[in-house]
Amino acid sequence: MATAAHLAIKEIWRNRGRFLLFSLAALLTPTSGRIIIDGQDLAQMNQKEKTRFRRRKIGFTFQDNNLVSYLSVIENVELMLRLNGEFNNRNRKRARDLLVLLGLEERWNALPR
Repeated sequence: MATAAHLAIKEIWRNRGRFLLFSLAALLTPTSGRIIIDGQDLAQMNQKEKTRFRRRKIGFTFQDNNLVSYLSVIENVELMLRLNGEFNNRNRKRARDLLVLLGLEERWNALPR
């Protein structure tokens, strides 16, 4: 059985880990220090710049299945490319290559369950 101290330590790490991930994703601003990704200081960006940065540089994988239910697997993978105006033949090939890498090429046209 876990002790209260053990649970408190786990909770501290869980919260700090969440803070770190949210900070790296430009969703939170750290109270000290700097986060520089790809030469850009996240603390120097306004909200619009942070949103643009997240859309182009940060990828999220959620524990919950946050796929668009009426889009196929390949359409879900291509969705951010389309939203960012970066959908072209080269990026479409990249999306397909990623699905092949994951062993999902036979599921391209399948809908999420």
